[in-house]
Amino acid sequence: MANVAVVIVSFGNPAYHSAAYESVFSALDHTDAEIVFLTDIGEFNVPDDSRIRHYQVLQNDQSPRRFMTKLEAWRICLTETEADVLILLDADAVFITTAGSSELSGLVPEKKMAMVEQCFLSQFGWERFDYWRHYCETSLAAINSREKPPSPDSFRFFNSGFVVCGKTYLGDFLTWVDSVIHQVDFDLAARAGITITDQDFIQFWCNNLHPNQTSVLDWSWNHCSHWDRGFPRPGARVIHFSSFYHAPTPEVIASMRIARTRGTKRRY
Repeated sequence: MANVAVVIVSFGNPAYHSAAYESVFSALDHTDAEIVFLTDIGEFNVPDDSRIRHYQVLQNDQSPRRFMTKLEAWRICLTETEADVLILLDADAVFITTAGSSELSGLVPEKKMAMVEQCFLSQFGWERFDYWRHYCETSLAAINSREKPPSPDSFRFFNSGFVVCGKTYLGDFLTWVDSVIHQVDFDLAARAGITITDQDFIQFWCNNLHPNQTSVLDWSWNHCSHWDRGFPRPGARVIHFSSFYHAPTPEVIASMRIARTRGTKRRY
């Protein structure tokens, strides 16, 4: 069996904790991987299973830097698991079909990074050029405005709701974040109505620093109504109930539970 861990992070609004419970159970039911669950302090109804490792180590940060808590959780995970391949799964995403460790580790050649490209956004009618423009105006501007952007044709906007990466490669990424985060003015961005997230750093890393080194997964590994036409499509492996920075509603959490329990299920 391949050495794989599914990493799920939950902090802040208690609604995320309820969503994360569904995410954790989906990984427990549909994969054979170790599950690393990182949270802030609170009451958590964590399933009693030897595959789950729960760490209450995060701060409940509501500042403009709050999404950096996710990166801090990933950094902690590097010392808390021996898995070579990590699946970074958003707390509002669920596995709905069986995905064994051998298959999951095979998604990331050379143990680097793999994600689904987000090519459409129904809310605004965005396509690839619109994502490129957004990247130039937000991520690039916040992290290093002196950098030249990639061409629109070569740019890929990767969604960080489902990331497959080698543990060593994630460590390299986080080391780079540590070297540049001091130059990012989160408060200035917030005053302009912009939230800088983990995804902005990922876009910069994958498009400006290491182009063509991120494997593009097919849509089925991060299927969402916001960016996939014809949702829900048959053949989805992971469904992402993205709420655009808002805490998941009780209806979303109920939909997560239905999705994970109706899917093809094989308890390992």
